[in-house]
Amino acid sequence: MEPYLSIVIPVFNEKDTVFKVINKILSMDFVKEIIIVEDGSTDGTSDILKEAPLDKERVKLIFHEGNLGKGRSLRDGFKKISGKIIATQDADLEYNPDELKKLTLPILNGIAKVVYGSRFSEKKILRRLFFA
Repeated sequence: MEPYLSIVIPVFNEKDTVFKVINKILSMDFVKEIIIVEDGSTDGTSDILKEAPLDKERVKLIFHEGNLGKGRSLRDGFKKISGKIIATQDADLEYNPDELKKLTLPILNGIAKVVYGSRFSEKKILRRLFFA
């Protein structure tokens, strides 16, 4: 199957983990692209990303001049996606990237249009909501 997933990663002061998450995600064959939105970090994350030899075909970088917040970073990232399915991933590895494939399966199998993951759930489908 052709890569289908676009992942938006908002980044703020994550110099110690940002490349761990990028490398992990790039190793997944179903990932089409990563959009990294660097949100005005003050710890050197921005400089590290600017100098990194990243795969320009699969990694897009957006830089904010100052900290505009996670919501703005996500909105700016969503404007640049080209995959059929979108996911978000925190740069601090709060969420496990290994869960991304499992989260997309209900969409790929045609039983959901949206899937919300939770680190508090028991790792199963809790309910389905249908809207007209």
